[in-house]
Amino acid sequence: MTETGREFARNSMLMKKCRKIHGLVFYTYLVAGLIYIIYAIISGVFMAWDWLFICLELDTPSTVWFITVTDSLVVAPGGFAMAVAGSYGKKDLYAMFSFALAVLNLILLIFLKARGFFDIVPLSFYVGAVYSVLCGIVSALNIKANLTYHFLEEQYGFPHFNERFTQQDEDIFQDKILDKFTMNMREIQKNSSDSMDDLPSVEGTFEKYEHVHKPSDMDEL
Repeated sequence: MTETGREFARNSMLMKKCRKIHGLVFYTYLVAGLIYIIYAIISGVFMAWDWLFICLELDTPSTVWFITVTDSLVVAPGGFAMAVAGSYGKKDLYAMFSFALAVLNLILLIFLKARGFFDIVPLSFYVGAVYSVLCGIVSALNIKANLTYHFLEEQYGFPHFNERFTQQDEDIFQDKILDKFTMNMREIQKNSSDSMDDLPSVEGTFEKYEHVHKPSDMDEL
């Protein structure tokens, strides 16, 4: 195998890893977010039966449910949108935002648990914490995958890293250059022909000269 072939094989493997990570980010945020939202809503049905009456009181199932639903409806859709932009859109800033959101959400949940907020419904804390940890991990992987992807963008043969596809791309590119060159040459030749047609012919000029300067005129001198 040639050096170019070995480089193509190495870069192709890295590209496949990037695509796998981007797919992992998408499905992790999608599935984990849906589970988090569904859990938050179902927990309200089974554990916060008194939310209509004491929703504003502290240390009650209804309050925990209200905070859990609010957190899931804010963090899950927002994190999913930023994760998609950071993975499939290859936008590093959104990938970092999704990571920061997961970390901040985990810190918030830990802070509330330390104050005894989840003591009455501890499962809500663990569901939110697992969601945040999973999303934080895949977001960190997404940042690393994007760095690798940007490196591959600058390598020869991107994005296929296949000699046959690369040769086809080069042939297409050269054909486009030749077609453009041919069109330019034809345009130049056409303009040149039009310019030559506008010039008087040598024969016509000579006949005009003979008509104006007759030999008899010379004989009279």
